[in-house]
Amino acid sequence: HRSMEYGGPYSISKAALLMSYRAWNADFPAGEIVVGSAMPGVVIGPMQDQARKGNYPGVQIYRDYQEKGMLIRAERVAEFLYWLLFGTNDAEFRALDWNIFDKSHHANWLNGNLSA
Repeated sequence: HRSMEYGGPYSISKAALLMSYRAWNADFPAGEIVVGSAMPGVVIGPMQDQARKGNYPGVQIYRDYQEKGMLIRAERVAEFLYWLLFGTNDAEFRALDWNIFDKSHHANWLNGNLSA
């Protein structure tokens, strides 16, 4: 949805996935194939730990994720994706690019805080 400084290849790959989701749903409007899209956020783990180390252009972006409480536990992402796959019907699943931070669906699956 947006480009990020020092993240060109990553942003390009995410844009390609989003366009694939939209194209496949346009090609199969009757739902013969159901394609969904999810934005699971930035997951706590070794990749993020490593990204915050060192002194290189863009490192502050990854440090800010932690400082702003934007890192999400993998278990929370799993709960979100499980609900999305099994708690929505085909029409709901394919209707949106589901964002884990969108509070409108939190009551359906989130028990507690995203980062807790």
